[in-house]
Amino acid sequence: MAEQLHDLLRSAEHPGGDPEEREDARQVPQRDALGVAIDLAGIDSMKALIWSAMLNGVVAVPIMAVMMLLASNPGVMGRFVVSRRLKLLGWFAVAVMAAAVCAVFVLI
Repeated sequence: MAEQLHDLLRSAEHPGGDPEEREDARQVPQRDALGVAIDLAGIDSMKALIWSAMLNGVVAVPIMAVMMLLASNPGVMGRFVVSRRLKLLGWFAVAVMAAAVCAVFVLI
């Protein structure tokens, strides 16, 4: 019983948990306030979601291209350079993303 009481008192002295979790908990009211402000500003959340996804797609293409250049550079990757098959697949994915971005802007 005394040992349990000792543990309880020690836990009160030193709050447990990960410091990042405590930081996240401190940010909850700020995030709630931002959400309320966005709602009161009259921004349509579904349109904002669509526009953020479009922006994400546009930004992803050059990032993917740079990643492919880095992954196929022996000076950067050393012996972990991607194989020919993965290089082709990666550039195909970059091309598909670029085509999707172009199609979105043509259709808007």
